Amino acid sequence: MLNIKLTVAVLGLLGISCGTNAFASVIPFAGSGSTGTINPGLPWTLTPNSDTVSILRGVSVWGTPGLGSGDDTWPAATDPAVEFSITFTGLPGGVTIDQSPDPSPTAFDDFTRDHNANDTVIWTPTYTGGNTVTFDAPAGYTLTPGTQFYINIAFAGGTVNTVDFTGDFVTTEVLGGQVPEPGSLLLVGLGLISTAIFARKRLTGRP
Repeated sequence: MLNIKLTVAVLGLLGISCGTNAFASVIPFAGSGSTGTINPGLPWTLTPNSDTVSILRGVSVWGTPGLGSGDDTWPAATDPAVEFSITFTGLPGGVTIDQSPDPSPTAFDDFTRDHNANDTVIWTPTYTGGNTVTFDAPAGYTLTPGTQFYINIAFAGGTVNTVDFTGDFVTTEVLGGQVPEPGSLLLVGLGLISTAIFARKRLTGRP
């Protein structure tokens, strides 16, 4: 009976160790006007008309850091991000977030997108109604401190000169530092079980 109880306990411990080792937290933000800063310290700019660059469509674009302004850098001492969501309120009548598929994801344009610098990592947008977009990182990827990126939200249906919005970044934090590989944990568990069985046999005098 002791052996069975010990085996169950060790396997339970291994199950906990091999399970989820991260939890999500949220960095909320809000803003209004035509320029500012959002948590965690990222600048943003509203470009009312993107036709300042001849190759673009001439639509309004909200962006961090801003259309044509280069890249942001995910701040140091900030948990890695896996999701970005933003909701605009009070948009002019008939104006919505532009949900058009980006025809040139690796080229400079004024479509809705969330990319890493040099467009090497492309996040997937999901739209809710006409005023909310959520970007999810590719599976297995996190936006880590020091990584450069940019976000552009284009509008359709008219010019936008000022915005009001709320949103958040969803981040993930690894608990307890580096987690051992499941195979290593299994070997440790089997070793503990074998040691306990050997010790019990010595105490009971059984071979």
